[in-house]
Amino acid sequence: MSWPPPLPPGPTRPPVVPARRPNALAVASLCCSVASCVGVVTWVLGIIFGHIALSQIKRDPTQTGRGLALAGVIIGWAFGALLLVGMVLLVTVD
Repeated sequence: MSWPPPLPPGPTRPPVVPARRPNALAVASLCCSVASCVGVVTWVLGIIFGHIALSQIKRDPTQTGRGLALAGVIIGWAFGALLLVGMVLLVTVD
């Protein structure tokens, strides 16, 4: 008595790739920096959160949001520079 040939293996599943998630501090950095547009002095927090987020994103490749963090840092430094220029002009202009 002969047995039937074995069945071919079923379809293989693709490997599980961990989900990429945005860094929460990158989002907070952008929000704090943009909030400075409406008069809230949160540009300092935007700079701090942005730098922390950039370092976390560099260490953990599953996190996204580098552009958000970079935008938060750039906008924060821009508001800081505008504030400094405004203060210098306010002091020097009679």
